[in-house]
Amino acid sequence: MQHVVKAFNDAAESADPKRIVDILGLRLQLENLLLDSRKSLEVPRSLEHLSKASQHLNSQSRGSNTSKRAQNFHPSGRMVALKKGQGSEIVRGSVTMAPKDKSIELKQDQFILGQILGRGGYGTVYLAQKLGTDDSNYVAIKQFHTADTQQNLLAAKEQKIWEGLDHENVVKYEGCFIGDDGDLNLVSEYVDGWSLARHLSRYSAFPEDLVVEIARQVLDGLEYLHNNGVIHRDLKPANVLVSQDGKVKITDFGVSSSANVQTLGYGNAVVGTPWYIAPEMVEQRPYTNSVDIWSLGCTILELATGKRPYHELNGVQALFRMVKDKQPTVPPTLSADLQSFLRDCWVREPHSRPSAAELKNHPFLTPSEPS
Repeated sequence: MQHVVKAFNDAAESADPKRIVDILGLRLQLENLLLDSRKSLEVPRSLEHLSKASQHLNSQSRGSNTSKRAQNFHPSGRMVALKKGQGSEIVRGSVTMAPKDKSIELKQDQFILGQILGRGGYGTVYLAQKLGTDDSNYVAIKQFHTADTQQNLLAAKEQKIWEGLDHENVVKYEGCFIGDDGDLNLVSEYVDGWSLARHLSRYSAFPEDLVVEIARQVLDGLEYLHNNGVIHRDLKPANVLVSQDGKVKITDFGVSSSANVQTLGYGNAVVGTPWYIAPEMVEQRPYTNSVDIWSLGCTILELATGKRPYHELNGVQALFRMVKDKQPTVPPTLSADLQSFLRDCWVREPHSRPSAAELKNHPFLTPSEPS
């Protein structure tokens, strides 16, 4: 496959300018297929890097979870039984891009969209490349449905919240553009890895030392968001990405709120994903950024056990139980420190819930010195 990609590179250098876009599009498709074929044979570097980082933790000082799920990992922390990735497709378009500093108009043959990274009710996320830049200069483009005025309003709100954020554990906003059909598109850095949800779908639960490293980085991102007046409101494994070098990044601010941006579209409606929503949101009571801490607990439980809270129930039933129960069930098979961490995330009274900064000092994340 590599020699085929090289052949297309050579052809592009001597091709008619009118054909360059098509050739580069095919090259991008081949590169994506090559990447997918490698993923089917190799351990994902994202989790490998996270595992190496977690080896620096004094995990032996904490209780360990030695259930059957840990057998999915080599002693090095690497995962096994990888599955082949998905295919790709090529789409082209013309855009006007508006970074924070100045507007740059791009011609139709200067920009290509690659494989689809994800779909949702809002629209589609594409892998993309700006032509005339370095081959590795990829971005992700979140393209909203043109005819949906409500979605475009929410996209504008997301852009306003997202554009001011700059932290290594938050996916970076790059700009926005209006497509040929008048649709709003948000451009962000491309994270060359999978979401935690996709990792979970392939490998089930994670060992606790790996959960620790993920939790630390997510908390760093949450602390930054909360210090800047942003409440994510939909924290879950699908909205946390892990890059190939092991960097954990929070993404998707579609239902987020900010003290600096007027709320549009949702009002007092319940937003988020049922199994991860804090009870005060379900009850439509006043809430703070502590709702993200509750969602973090639900996410960490899923990473450690492979199952989210109330996983056996549908969304409506889960919301009912979230309000009725004092807390979701904490499995006794987890280490004592992890059980304590989850209970702290799920403190019923929002104002008594620890902040992200406080949770970073929890014993689960700060192993004791060996005696």
